[in-house]
Amino acid sequence: MTGGYLAFLGVALLVILTPGQDTALTISRSIGGGRRGGVFVAFGVATGQLVWTVAAGAGLSALLLASEPAFLVLR
Repeated sequence: MTGGYLAFLGVALLVILTPGQDTALTISRSIGGGRRGGVFVAFGVATGQLVWTVAAGAGLSALLLASEPAFLVLR
């Protein structure tokens, strides 16, 4: 189990560190609008990710409450 956990952490870290569209947007806004523009975009990206995470968690919770087979498969 420890090996699987460490492998998961390694892959998660790689995915987190890989730059994506949000990084490109933040850099472009920082270059075009200065530090203030970059900070606002970074705050917007973080807020969007928080909302997405909460919505995904709520959807998964609703699915597991509504479907016992889904709960048993996940468990």
